[in-house]
Amino acid sequence: MRRLLLLAVFLGGCTFDPDLGDNYFACKPDGTCPEGCDCLDGLVCIPTEHYDINDCAWCHEGYEPCYNPDKPDEKADCVDTKFDPAHCGECNKPCVLPNATSDCIEGTCVIIDCLDCYQDCDQLDSTGCETCTETDSNDCGECGNVCYDPPPAVCEGGDLRIYLDTGDCVSGVCDYPSSIRACNWGCENDLCREDPCLQVTCNLHQHCEDGICVCDDLYADCDTSNLNGCETYVSTVENCGECDFNCGKDSICTDGTCDCAYGFGNCDDNWATGCETDVLLDEMNCGECGIPCDPGLTCCSGACVDTNTDNGNCGNCMTFCVGMRECCGGTCKETQLDPENCGSCGNVCRAPNSTCCYAVCVDTMNDAGNCGECGFDCAINQPCHQGACGNQGIFCGDAPCNFWQEECCYGANGIACYPAGTCTARRVECDDDFDCDGSLHCCLVDNSQYITQCTASCPDPVCPSDSFCADVNPAAPHCCAGDFYGQNINTCSSEICQ
Repeated sequence: MRRLLLLAVFLGGCTFDPDLGDNYFACKPDGTCPEGCDCLDGLVCIPTEHYDINDCAWCHEGYEPCYNPDKPDEKADCVDTKFDPAHCGECNKPCVLPNATSDCIEGTCVIIDCLDCYQDCDQLDSTGCETCTETDSNDCGECGNVCYDPPPAVCEGGDLRIYLDTGDCVSGVCDYPSSIRACNWGCENDLCREDPCLQVTCNLHQHCEDGICVCDDLYADCDTSNLNGCETYVSTVENCGECDFNCGKDSICTDGTCDCAYGFGNCDDNWATGCETDVLLDEMNCGECGIPCDPGLTCCSGACVDTNTDNGNCGNCMTFCVGMRECCGGTCKETQLDPENCGSCGNVCRAPNSTCCYAVCVDTMNDAGNCGECGFDCAINQPCHQGACGNQGIFCGDAPCNFWQEECCYGANGIACYPAGTCTARRVECDDDFDCDGSLHCCLVDNSQYITQCTASCPDPVCPSDSFCADVNPAAPHCCAGDFYGQNINTCSSEICQ
């Protein structure tokens, strides 16, 4: 539209209107315009038919017109492409380089300064500052510093620290992983020393240390001749730890150190006298040196004891009171039966209980549990007179007994008169079937020897429970307690137990 308007103005011979705008180029100083354009009124260049306003553009020497490709109808700018950062070397070619500040010089975009950690390591302006020297292993800290050349090994604490072939760039410094190689003979001049014993040959019971032959542990060169090496074993009593050091009597040598045999001590701390003290018996050094026994005590087997009361050292060391005996005043006594030491040392049985029976003072002339002798037990309701059990010549049950001929006894059939002398003979053989063989039963009997006895069968079995009675005798299913001869004897009964 603008182009047609200008053409109309030109053809009609109208005078130029300066209000047409600043998109028009002024005529050259000589009053001419570029080809395809005419100088209107000596002021501006306007395009002729088939030409565009931008065809009228012209620039002073050293400048060239550049168009905005996004706005082709706008007037070009005249720029110096040698120095314009927006049109460097040619129109619409901005001067922008990676990681750098840049400028256009003689038509070329060049680096002015690198940003942050970046440097221009390839020396090409076109690539900008392409390398971060804080992290690049090929340009670490500075261009060309490659982290593929580790430092040499160094001595460290007697061993050798070796760096690996490759490293990482960390904050601009090459960081090389490393490891320690142990140097058995030390480190010198950043190298492990060689074994000084490689060419050394030692003799009997010797080994090389730092190039010198020395004796093995517990061996010594007592004859001072290297020809036979270290010939003496120095873990004997005669040579303990070193040549000719004798531990003395009652001693032993263990791993080259003097010690005392069991039961002895070196209480004077002088190996020239050996282990001179018997610490098993010495009352001033009992068990070990310097441990005395209190007054009145004796050292026996390394312990301070009272030989008047000690059952293992009664009267003398290692005199034992065995069984039911106790040490009383240095003598082993049967405290179960000794009337002078009944139950405990010094407990004397005095009249009338002058006999000691099972650690208790009793009168065997009248004690129904120890009648006539210890352990002889009279039957229930049967007293002990003058050391004998029985109730001769007294009323017994439903009738009196014949004096001197019969006695009243508690037998299997209850309280009744029996021939004299038979009560003390009867015994309880069993309390229940558990006391008998698996094929026998515990039964009540009435004879001169037993009140209960194990038999194959019986009318009155001694029972452990009601169920037992119901099994063996359904007519008498109740197991009722009885008391025969001091024992609990249960009898099967048809009556409910009272």
